[in-house]
Amino acid sequence: MKDLAPLLINVAADGSHGVVISEVDDASVAYKSVLPYAQWIEYHSVPVVPIDDAVPHILEQLA
Repeated sequence: MKDLAPLLINVAADGSHGVVISEVDDASVAYKSVLPYAQWIEYHSVPVVPIDDAVPHILEQLA
């Protein structure tokens, strides 16, 4: 299992929010890493898949 190592960290120019993109084998790793900060920061997690994995499923739905 991979540790939660950020691949990309961006912060909005106005400081209102940020984005962290990480790759993990198990979503519970990401969940565990944000728990200590949950009382101060609101988190939204969105799972994504590589485009190469997504396109066959998209094409199947469009057929």
